[in-house]
Amino acid sequence: MGRMALEHIRIIDLCQAWSGAYATQILADLGAEVIKVEARQRPDPWRCAVNGSLRYQLARSFADNEPGERQHNRSYLANSVNRNKSSLTLDLTRERGREIFRELVRSADVVTENFTPRVMGNFDLDFAALKKLRPQLIMLSMPAFGGTGPYRELMGVGATIESMSGNSYLLGYEGGLPLMSGIMWSDPVASVMGAAAVLTALYHRERKGRGQHIDLSQQESMLSMIGYHVVAHSLTGEAPQLQENRDPLMVPHRNYQCQGKDQWVAIAARDDADWRHLCRTIDRADLTKDSRFATAAARLENRAVVDLIIEEWTKARPVAEVETALQTAGVPVGKVRSIPEIFACPQVKARRFFTSVDHPEVGRRTTAGISVRLSRSPGKIRRAAPCLGADSADILRRYLGLSDEEIAKLVAEGITGEELIFPPANGGQDS
Repeated sequence: MGRMALEHIRIIDLCQAWSGAYATQILADLGAEVIKVEARQRPDPWRCAVNGSLRYQLARSFADNEPGERQHNRSYLANSVNRNKSSLTLDLTRERGREIFRELVRSADVVTENFTPRVMGNFDLDFAALKKLRPQLIMLSMPAFGGTGPYRELMGVGATIESMSGNSYLLGYEGGLPLMSGIMWSDPVASVMGAAAVLTALYHRERKGRGQHIDLSQQESMLSMIGYHVVAHSLTGEAPQLQENRDPLMVPHRNYQCQGKDQWVAIAARDDADWRHLCRTIDRADLTKDSRFATAAARLENRAVVDLIIEEWTKARPVAEVETALQTAGVPVGKVRSIPEIFACPQVKARRFFTSVDHPEVGRRTTAGISVRLSRSPGKIRRAAPCLGADSADILRRYLGLSDEEIAKLVAEGITGEELIFPPANGGQDS
């Protein structure tokens, strides 16, 4: 095996929560050196770093449902998207913290952030300022709604971005409420696009020698995922309806209940040939001659009847039997697997997708592997997600040449360090 593809790339990562943090984890998996920058006073919210009784209300966010003494290092959220990174704490509200950040940028290839546009400008750390220090710099900005327009300064999270990009309007049942996806998938969608954009900008820099700013709107990333609905509306003038448990064009195409509690299977007949194979498999070849089901248009018109017929067959059989029968017939089918069942999936196990990493405060835990497998320069999981500020002293020595005494002074001033700084219990402010 060769070296990892991005070993020569250094990224200064200010992204928080899921969007952006997952983008830089993808790049870190491929070899990039990613320095995650947080503040002791305001760490990444996915660390679930809260004080008082609330920390126990969030217990399910931590390893073994126990916050422990340093709960900010035990959050499964933060640990899921920050592996292969190092952690540096810097208080960017202080001029010394900003000075250190600028010095790091001088030797960086990429800076990433997902704040509203005003934040980096207020720190005088926006692209216009940073490119003066490093003309070849690539900067990825991932605000909820992009860097321009009337919504540019609006804050957004997965739920609101899903809603404002039309996705929630598609999820739900007739007569019911629009639903959230439950996984806030605007975050990983924007992250994958962000990683691709950084790689594209790095390739452009290699060819042209110039850095650039990437303005990535998370709303637009989500809109691109439902592009066919946008085109459909443009062509027909009709607004798509709540999708329910079905496909808008293909029938049958949904999850069906099988024998046993919480046993389901997804079945998708793509065309008339799949429909014929399905009918023969369930011993209902007569359906292929029934005018109500003979064509895709007819099946769409009689969707409810089709679903009743199929589910009558699936409910009488175990999932494994349904899967085997339809796979043999060439009809797309798949068991609806729970997370524990995915761990036991023979396909996933055969490819050794899941792996284990050692974390100093969580112990040895299973994590998702690297889904992109390069034959000549494969990625590698080199370390677990870092504890808050764990690499601060090393980074400050290595890249800025600071002495132990200088670092100790920064720790004492709260500019860097490994421990959280909570606001005073009475709600007062620092002087």
